[in-house]
Amino acid sequence: MDGRAEFLRSTPSLVLAVALGAALAGCDMGGPLDDTGQPLAWVNAEKLTSADLRFTGPLDEPDERRKVIDRGIDDLLVAREARRRGLGYTEQAVRKIVAVRRAAQVRERRILRDVLYEVVASEVEIGEAELRGEFERLQASIRRRRVTLRSQTFPSREAAEQALQTPGTAFEVVGPLLIRELPAALRKAAKSLNSVGERSVVPTGGTWSSIELIAEQIVTPPAFENARDALQERLRERKAGEAFDRELERLRQAAEIRLEPGVLENDALWPVGTSSAAQP
Repeated sequence: MDGRAEFLRSTPSLVLAVALGAALAGCDMGGPLDDTGQPLAWVNAEKLTSADLRFTGPLDEPDERRKVIDRGIDDLLVAREARRRGLGYTEQAVRKIVAVRRAAQVRERRILRDVLYEVVASEVEIGEAELRGEFERLQASIRRRRVTLRSQTFPSREAAEQALQTPGTAFEVVGPLLIRELPAALRKAAKSLNSVGERSVVPTGGTWSSIELIAEQIVTPPAFENARDALQERLRERKAGEAFDRELERLRQAAEIRLEPGVLENDALWPVGTSSAAQP
């Protein structure tokens, strides 16, 4: 199907029409998205509403508003004249209009995807027992030790051990950090230090490090009632995502999906040269 046939085959929805008007005007769309249809001006029998105008930022003064309306009137008049001359069906115009409509369709689909996700999320139910179960499951992962260490690296084990016994040796203070936030070479040794003042010497990739636990704090989870809202939101987001994935899988299973031969290998169809992740 050529571009003109695609352009003529259907009347665009309101979303597509608004996006088309903005793109053809060559300016970013502004103004309220929830257009009520309230007329702002009339050109012959055709009305202009806020959805037909292009502007950014507030319009506090009547003169500013009049300028915006006048631009909308001018756009309508020149578009009408271009159509009268048959310019809307030239190859150049059709190609651009079809591209704008396709882009608007992509945006419309993403908007509808978000709306469907919100509907699915609103249907998620979370019982008290489920919420408390989630709290208990997270307690162990929330409870952590935050430690502060003295650490220094030496060329040999003997030098590292000697440094721990020598007053005035310069040490670097590491922390306070959770165990999992420590440098990888220090984590295992830090776990074995159970009380303030305990020391250890550990190999660190060809060198040796002396470490001493100088402070610790046990990070405990909040009470259930204090964590309820955050837990509920966390659980709702996870369950909503799972429910949406199930719904999407159902839709895919019910649809007849077919890729064109060679579409993945044809570089002419894709931007190449840089690696980028697919957009969700």
